[in-house]
Amino acid sequence: MVNSDRDTADNRDLSNEKIERTAKESADRLKVGYIYNMLTTKASIRIQGGLDPDEISRMLAMVPTYTHRAGEPDRFGEALRSNMWLLKSDLGNDKPLEQHVQSLFDKLRDQMPAIEELRTGCKLDVFCSVTTKGQGGFSLPTSVLRNLSELGFNLEVSIVASDGDD
Repeated sequence: MVNSDRDTADNRDLSNEKIERTAKESADRLKVGYIYNMLTTKASIRIQGGLDPDEISRMLAMVPTYTHRAGEPDRFGEALRSNMWLLKSDLGNDKPLEQHVQSLFDKLRDQMPAIEELRTGCKLDVFCSVTTKGQGGFSLPTSVLRNLSELGFNLEVSIVASDGDD
């Protein structure tokens, strides 16, 4: 009975070891930020809430890529519920997601006092879009995740997988 328990524990340790080795091998193949079967990646900073987009631009000393105001019609004619200020990454859609997100953070690095003020009344997020042919995925290194946390941004991700026939 004692040997059976020890054998079970040894098998469990081997199983965990195999899982860890497989995960490391997979990560090594994918590389950080690489997307298997990648077609396109995009990222943008979104700031949403009651604050006027012009005021956000003034606070950040930046020109957004896009804005809208509460009450304006969306693409379906419905009234939008909140204001939004959006800054898209200016990198090409063929760049790894990590580079898109990092380039946006680099633009905001010197704006911490304004970001802290915005955080009190607005929703701040980084919106990422990944389109793949077939199965795909992505990873973000801890340095990018740390930036998200330190800046107080949520991460929103949209993944679209096509069947490859388009």
